[in-house]
Amino acid sequence: AAGLVTEAEGLRLHLAAGTATGYAGVWTTGKVARPFEAVAGGKRIGRFASVVDAAVCYARHLESGPAAAREWLAACDAKSAEAQRADSDKKREEAVASCAGKGLQTEYKGVQLHLAPGSKTGYAGVWVSGHGSGYRVALEKNGSPPPPPPPP
Repeated sequence: AAGLVTEAEGLRLHLAAGTATGYAGVWTTGKVARPFEAVAGGKRIGRFASVVDAAVCYARHLESGPAAAREWLAACDAKSAEAQRADSDKKREEAVASCAGKGLQTEYKGVQLHLAPGSKTGYAGVWVSGHGSGYRVALEKNGSPPPPPPPP
């Protein structure tokens, strides 16, 4: 149990020697985004990015019941969503900085333009026409890439 957190969020965490995580009621999932799962009574309580968050959820479930565990899961989900937004904002700022040196606009007439620093045009969904005389635009539908341009 060396190196394991024994208390968090005002709760004593339940250690379990010989388990993959070191905590009772916490399993590894093999998922990248949320590799830890809290389980009580044979039922999944939630999946977490942090082993300590999963252990806190398990402890809350045991000490205060399922509603307290669900509240903790919701708080962790909100924290994760905020971190993802911050990461997305940071990536956008980096893309803007990368494209700024190329003279690309990030906004036009109040509309945010989506930058794609690795593309030939610098913009997402915009490519040079196969005819070499202009640009072609296609919108993605539900995250699916646009169809390829027609042959010249």
